[in-house]
Amino acid sequence: MTTPTITGDEQIDRRLIHLSQKGATRAARKAVNKGMKVIEKGIRAAAPVGKTQGLKKAVGSRNKRRRGAGISEAKIGIGVGKKRGVAAPHAHLVALGTANRFRKKVGGEFARFEEKPGSSKATGTTPANDFVKRGFQGAESAAASAVVDTLDVEIQKEAAKAS
Repeated sequence: MTTPTITGDEQIDRRLIHLSQKGATRAARKAVNKGMKVIEKGIRAAAPVGKTQGLKKAVGSRNKRRRGAGISEAKIGIGVGKKRGVAAPHAHLVALGTANRFRKKVGGEFARFEEKPGSSKATGTTPANDFVKRGFQGAESAAASAVVDTLDVEIQKEAAKAS
């Protein structure tokens, strides 16, 4: 196992090395969680708002630890993390867009139209909405400072525990 490294700030990285493996991991994980929450709020603020605000509810995050490997995976985006109920099952289609789509069978409310053999009904395209990218870019600097500030505080706490 290696000590967690945070790239970009040599002073904090040097202080992490002096902590125990468990203390350094705990401090780094708390700092990353704090930064993730800032980015998650930024993405939610940039999400388009409908009646149900489903796209805002679909934004989530997780910081998962792989047992034995000593690796943590942090992820923020649409449909990430644990959700109760389905906030917006179409959220990925709004965020990523769709190509031109066709229906092979015409049923439901379209059943009244005559279907020619070998034909299909075009349902159109949806352009991608870059609200995830805009939200991330807007919150990026605030998240970086939150990570550094939290990491500084957590390193001091872990160092006090070790003494």
